[in-house]
Amino acid sequence: MTIWNKIYHRLHTEAWYLWFRGHQRRRRGGKVVKRYYSAELPEADHNNKTVVYLADGRTSHGGLADRLRGMVSIYDVCRENGVDFRIHFTSPFRLERYLQPNRHEWRIDDDALSYSTSTPLGYFIDATDENINRENRFQRKLLRKFVGSRFRQAHVYTNYTCGEERFAELFNELFRPTEIVKEQIDKAKSKLGEGYISVSTRFLELLGDFREPRMLRQPLGESERRKLIDSCISRIQKIHDRYCSDGRRILVTSDSTTFLSRIKELPYVETIEGSVSHIDASDTARDDADLKTFVDFFAIAGATKSFLLVGPGMYNSNFSKRAAQIGGHDFTTVNF
Repeated sequence: MTIWNKIYHRLHTEAWYLWFRGHQRRRRGGKVVKRYYSAELPEADHNNKTVVYLADGRTSHGGLADRLRGMVSIYDVCRENGVDFRIHFTSPFRLERYLQPNRHEWRIDDDALSYSTSTPLGYFIDATDENINRENRFQRKLLRKFVGSRFRQAHVYTNYTCGEERFAELFNELFRPTEIVKEQIDKAKSKLGEGYISVSTRFLELLGDFREPRMLRQPLGESERRKLIDSCISRIQKIHDRYCSDGRRILVTSDSTTFLSRIKELPYVETIEGSVSHIDASDTARDDADLKTFVDFFAIAGATKSFLLVGPGMYNSNFSKRAAQIGGHDFTTVNF
């Protein structure tokens, strides 16, 4: 890239964030506010300044990793500014079923929420991947300005990300698994033994057995599916040969039941039982899939080393990366 191209790119990026990025965010957030907020609804009955992270199904919230980074990031800014932080996570399940407060009380009663336009402030902070560093600066400035404004109760819909280096610290202040999750984690770890390694894959629709709400991929043909599965298995075998000569086992997590059924044939592989579903999908019977998602997450966190396989068309997911951050161990993306 020439110096002039770099200058043009920098000017184009700054123009986007100065004029168009804010308009894009306000337009998307305005749809939610216009539809669900009204001056006729009851006002908030507390005086302390409170920010509430919402995942209530009134807009798309993203996958679990996206939601977690949004919650942790908002909490980080609230903590810095002495603002009370709460979570209202009810779609497609209540977060309290799987995660409970650890060192910060983030729960809020349903009847304590106000959708009045008189006292609360509905706020939408989306995130894009167009320019990660510039996007983070834009979001951080926006959120600090927002938290410093006058309101009684503010509602935030976001998958905003900040405080990457403090993710584990902030997560552990907010959350710990509930007994229903902990019981399944203990069961999984009893099979995995000491020092296990985790390997994760995200195929989305490529293998024809997973429904991604945004339809990011088209299913592959049968021969291409077999080739991709075999390539992933080959990488897992190489990881085993390099890191598991002492008998350690490998936990494999995936969004594909087809792949999980194949990989279980390897004698050193363990998987966690349960159905598979995206958290933003509108499934009617999903308790089993949601529980498995959290057990997968904490089981990956309990590994000694984690890998994410990203082959042709596969998704570079943050799910296993976030889990590895919680566990405080090395995470490696294997591209092929």
